[in-house]
Amino acid sequence: MGGNKGQIQRRIKDNRELREKVALVADKYVDQAAEHLSEFGEQFIQKHFVVGHDWADVAFAEYLSERDASSKPTVSFEKIEATSGSIVYTRARSATKSGQRHVSVIMEIPEGESQAAIELVFLGNDIKKEQIRVTGLPQAVDNEDINVNRGGGKKCRVNFAVPFAGAPTYLTVRLRRNNSAENHHFRMLLIQKGQFYVDAFKSLFLVDPKQRFITLQMVDNLLALRPGEGAIEHLTDAEHVIDADAYAAVDFSQLTDSYEQIRFGVSSGGQTLQFNIEGAAPDEAISVPLLFDKDRSEKLLNDSYYAEYNPRTNRLIVDNRESAAVGVRLQLLNIESEMVAGRLLSFAVEPLTITAIAVDYPALADAFSNWFSYLDERRSTPSLISWGEQFCSLTRAVLDAYESTLAGIAKNSVLTEKQRALLTLGMAKVDGTEYFTPFHPLVLSYHLQIVSALKNERNEGFDSLKTMPPVTRERLTAAGLIPFVYETENAAAHMMAVKENSFWLQLVPQREASYGFVRRLVKDKLNEFGEAYKRLIAKGGRNTLVVNALNLGRAHELLLGILDYVRSGGVDACSIHVNFYDDELIFSDFDRFSENASVSDLKAWLRLGDDGRNDDLDFLVDLVRNRLTYSKFATPRAGQELKYAHLAFFRNNARVDVRTINIDSSLSGVLCDGLIAGEASEAMAESYFTAFGLRNTEVEQFQTLRLARTVGTCFSRRVSIMRSSAAMVSALRLPQSSKGC
Repeated sequence: MGGNKGQIQRRIKDNRELREKVALVADKYVDQAAEHLSEFGEQFIQKHFVVGHDWADVAFAEYLSERDASSKPTVSFEKIEATSGSIVYTRARSATKSGQRHVSVIMEIPEGESQAAIELVFLGNDIKKEQIRVTGLPQAVDNEDINVNRGGGKKCRVNFAVPFAGAPTYLTVRLRRNNSAENHHFRMLLIQKGQFYVDAFKSLFLVDPKQRFITLQMVDNLLALRPGEGAIEHLTDAEHVIDADAYAAVDFSQLTDSYEQIRFGVSSGGQTLQFNIEGAAPDEAISVPLLFDKDRSEKLLNDSYYAEYNPRTNRLIVDNRESAAVGVRLQLLNIESEMVAGRLLSFAVEPLTITAIAVDYPALADAFSNWFSYLDERRSTPSLISWGEQFCSLTRAVLDAYESTLAGIAKNSVLTEKQRALLTLGMAKVDGTEYFTPFHPLVLSYHLQIVSALKNERNEGFDSLKTMPPVTRERLTAAGLIPFVYETENAAAHMMAVKENSFWLQLVPQREASYGFVRRLVKDKLNEFGEAYKRLIAKGGRNTLVVNALNLGRAHELLLGILDYVRSGGVDACSIHVNFYDDELIFSDFDRFSENASVSDLKAWLRLGDDGRNDDLDFLVDLVRNRLTYSKFATPRAGQELKYAHLAFFRNNARVDVRTINIDSSLSGVLCDGLIAGEASEAMAESYFTAFGLRNTEVEQFQTLRLARTVGTCFSRRVSIMRSSAAMVSALRLPQSSKGC
C-alpha cells in the first residue's frame, strides 16, 4: 500500500461491505446465492456457499480476483443467422451489458416450411451443447438435436431446428455458463413470413413466451397493421381482436386513461398475435459516429450492422432500439440525411451535385453514385455506418477516383471554375460556419485507414477500441491532417473536430479560437502547485497564491478554473490574488462576479449546476468571494518588471502572419502512419513556423497522407488558386521574440 492511508481505508471499507453482503446471502438466501451474488461465477458460488460452506475463510483478495475474472466474459452473442429464406429481427432488452444478453427475437418463416432452422452465432469457441437449453415447445429439443460448430475459428455456431406449423410459436433458448456475464437468454417468436406487418413494430417489441404476447414499448397510440392507407379501428375496450385485412391501423388512445394494461389481438390469415402496450423505453445512448461506439465494437465492421435515421421523427434506430437525436448532433445528422437523399456532394446555397460533375469527371461521379446508393438503401448516413467490407470497397473506389482526378490537374496552372468546384466537394456551410463533412474524401480516407487498423487488430486477437483511453480516442480525427486553411489573404482558420460528431471538422477562424481548455489548465496548475509546495503552504485561507494574468481579456476561463479549484479543495483551498495585465484596463468577468449580489444569477451565468452538483453552490460562491481578490495594471513596457507571482497565465497576442511553405520539407507532426497527426513548429529565419509537414515521413504507401498533401496544397489558396509544382501549405509565422512558454 506504500503507507497510503486513504487507499488502506477504502480497501477496509470495501472488505467490510462485501463481508456484510456475503454474510447476509449465506445466512438467508443461500439457495438463491447465484442470483444475489451474480458478480461471481457459478462454480465459485457452488464451491464456497452450496457445497463447502467455507465462504468466511475465503480471502478478500480471492473474492476480488473471482469478481474480476467474472467481469471479463469470453463469450458474447453476435447475431442470429437467417436460413432458408427466413427474416430475423432481434432486439435487446436494453443497452446495458446485462440487457444485451436478454434478446427478443422474431423470425418470419417462409410459407410451406414445416421446420424453422435456427443458428445462433457467438464470439468465443468453447460453448458446449450441454450449456444450451430450449424450452416452451410441445416437443422437447434434446441435446442430441443441437449442433455446436466451432469450425476452428473464433466463433461458435449453435444450430438446431424446431417444428413450425404456421401458427405463432413461442420458445425460449438459454445459454448457461459458469461465468454469469456469459449467460444469454433468447425469447423467440416464430410467425409465417408476410402474415403480420412486423415493420411497424420491429424497433418496439419485446417477446414474452411465458405470457404468449408481444410487448410494444411505444410513444404513439397508433399501430399500423399493414402498409398503405385504410380504415382505422378505434379501440374502446381491451382484449379486442382486430382484423388486419379489414383495418390498416389500430388506435388505442381512448384506452390509455381507462386501463392500466392495454392488450389486444391482431388477426391475419387465420392466425392471431396478442399485443401488450407499455410506455416507451428510456432513450438508449447511441454514440455518433457509430464506428467509435466501444460498447458495440464487436458488432462493427459489418455491412449488416448500422443505424437507421428518420429525419421526420429525428430518431435513430440501431439493434431495433430507438434513440432521439438532439442539439448539434441532430443538426449534423439532418444535413447528412439531406445530402444522401439529394445526392449532394456539398451543402450550401448552391450545392455541388453528382450530376454537375458527371460530364467532366464521370469516374468520380459513378463511384459516388454507388456509394450514395449503399447509404440510401439502408436509410443511413456516413456517421451511422459500421464500415463493413462492402462500404469500405465503395469508399476506396471514391478515394481512388478523387485522387486520380486531382492528379490530372496540370501543375503551375490556374484552376478552372470546374476544378475549383472539386475543392468544395464534401464541404458544408451552415449559419456562416464552414465544415469538412463526413463526405469529404480526406475524412473518408482517414477513417478507412482506421478501419484497416482495427481489422488487423482483430486478426491478431485484440480490440483496442474497447480499452482505448478517452484522451487517445479524442485524438483520432482527421483534423490534424489539414490543421490550417486560408480564410483570407492574410488570415487562416484552424481545423477542429466537432465534439458531438468527430466525423465533422469545423473551420474555426483565428478570431474565434476556443480557449475552453484554459479552465482545466488553471485548476490543474493551482492544485499541482499547492501539492508540490504543501510543506511551505498551509491549507486554507491563511496563505495566498499570487497569479499573474497577461492579455486574458475578460478572463472567463480563468474565473471558471479558479471556481473549480476552490470547489475541489473546499475550505482547504488557498486564497488567491490575481494581478491582471492588459494594454488597457477592461471590465472583466471578475468584475461582474464581484458586483453581482444574486447567487442565482451567478449560477445561471457560469452554469455552475450543469454537472449535476447543486448542493454546495451557495457555499462555493461565498467561499470564492472570501478567498479571491484581484488588481489591474497596464502591461509594463520593455524592461519593466511584473509583480511577483507563484503562477502566471498569459495569451500570446503577438501578430501572426500566414505564409506559404513547402509541405514536403516542413517538420512533420505525423504519428502512426497518419492516424495521429497535427501541426509541428520550428524556428526559421528568426520566426517560428507552425504548419502541417511531411519531412522524413513515408507518404506514398498511405493514401490518407497523399490526399492530405494534395488537399492541403489546393486549400493553401482558395482565392486565385495556382497549382504549384511543389506541395505548398499555409503556415502560421510568429516572431521569435514573442515565443510563449
